[in-house]
Amino acid sequence: MFWGNIGSLNIFCAPAYDYRYSIHRKLAGRTIFITGASRGIGKAIALKAAQDGANIVIAAKTAEPHPKLPGTIYSAAKEGIGKVELKEVNPHLRGGRVENHLGKTTPVHPTEIRTLISPSSAVELNTTSALVNYATEAVEEAGGKCLPCVVDIRNEQQVIDAVQEAVSKFGGIDILVNNASAISLTGTLQTDMKRYDLMHNINTRGTFLVYVQCRLWKNHSQLPDRDLNLDLPVLSSRAQHDKRVSQLRQPRSKVCLPYLQQSNHAHILNLSPPLNMNPFWFKNHVAYTMAKYGMSMCVLGMAEEFKESNIAVNALWPKTAIHTAAIEMLSGPEAGDVSRKPEIIADAAYAILIKEPRTFTGKFFVDEDVLRDEGIQDLSQYAVNPGE
Repeated sequence: MFWGNIGSLNIFCAPAYDYRYSIHRKLAGRTIFITGASRGIGKAIALKAAQDGANIVIAAKTAEPHPKLPGTIYSAAKEGIGKVELKEVNPHLRGGRVENHLGKTTPVHPTEIRTLISPSSAVELNTTSALVNYATEAVEEAGGKCLPCVVDIRNEQQVIDAVQEAVSKFGGIDILVNNASAISLTGTLQTDMKRYDLMHNINTRGTFLVYVQCRLWKNHSQLPDRDLNLDLPVLSSRAQHDKRVSQLRQPRSKVCLPYLQQSNHAHILNLSPPLNMNPFWFKNHVAYTMAKYGMSMCVLGMAEEFKESNIAVNALWPKTAIHTAAIEMLSGPEAGDVSRKPEIIADAAYAILIKEPRTFTGKFFVDEDVLRDEGIQDLSQYAVNPGE
């Protein structure tokens, strides 16, 4: 592995069988909860898994079209994921769109991410309404099923609601992909606390929150009998009642604990970088690097904490620039000259997520390394502009 330069970008270079047309079907019937999946890398991962027959939960804030950035939770669902049921998770949600940071960057290390939060503003880029109406729509079949949910991962109740919708529809959650993120490459003196809080609330806290909620809800079909009016287990004794009341008084992130059922193929995948303590990666944007490394520290700690539960927790990061519409908007058409398609991350993610969780955890992967280990030596298929 080595660090190199392409133009003004520092590119992390390191030394994968073509998973883009998988016949493995190893994710068939699995439910995958993906944050920030309305476009870019998140959507590519969703489409890849859907081709394998997975159930996809698209949890993102983009519900209405943006004039410059294509893609909403609904259009992503329509692009070959399968039958989609649109749910109104929170009809009062309005506000800015928090999109996958990898889908808006050209570098591959957190310090190389271009500013997506305006230097003069601490609000998300390209604010848009996220009000969703209750509807059901059938779309093209691609082997998978999809549930788009409008979710701000900073909001615990919205995360809880989305997880419950997923469990109700698909019977559980097997895989979580933490892809949503906020980015601002501003120095210490240029980073106001609103911007600081935004990055930490989305990157680190949001990742932690979604992880906790998805881990707690496993197999809905094995839950106790439920009172359909109250959505509570049917209690047959005063002791059970008292125990239930005590549980409900706990923080909401713990309410689901009595229902915890282990998936036999549980994976958590964070889109976050390897932990590199070189000061170079901190000095120019310490606030962002702290927030992004928080996601990676979740991998480091949770992989060990939940190893005995057979839940794999890993991280994945691109080795080169990943090209999306957002990159082109920020950097111009020339961004494609040094970029790869989001499918390289999707294929690497697929290769990770089909592995045995008990023996494949606590690792920090780079997309190229994953694909080469799977036998893919020619990566030119992922180039935006082959030959450049």
